[in-house]
Amino acid sequence: MGDWEMCISEKNVIPIPGADLPSCKITKKEISGCSVTFDITTDIGGQKTRYQGKVAYQGGSVKGEYTAQPSTGPKLDLKMSGKRLAQCKCRVLRSLFALWKGGTLGWPFPQDRP
Repeated sequence: MGDWEMCISEKNVIPIPGADLPSCKITKKEISGCSVTFDITTDIGGQKTRYQGKVAYQGGSVKGEYTAQPSTGPKLDLKMSGKRLAQCKCRVLRSLFALWKGGTLGWPFPQDRP
């Protein structure tokens, strides 16, 4: 998936590209403290992909794990991390939500991962 940038807001707390599109169906979005557990299906260009996982926001960073199951192709187990870049033009919730840059794969998790 590579790197991407997106605005994380109170309305859009799931750091998956396409999660904020009208074609995205959110089946589960649970917020507990600074952690978000999710189950969503995106439909981008006719390619449906189901994402299930959990991310945790802490200070100026986000990290988590999720699976991606495309309608065609193998299931992927992914790890992601991101960092806050700047303030977005969106309502701020506990100053955790701003413009984030995230990436997937190969991120080393500490022992106390979420």
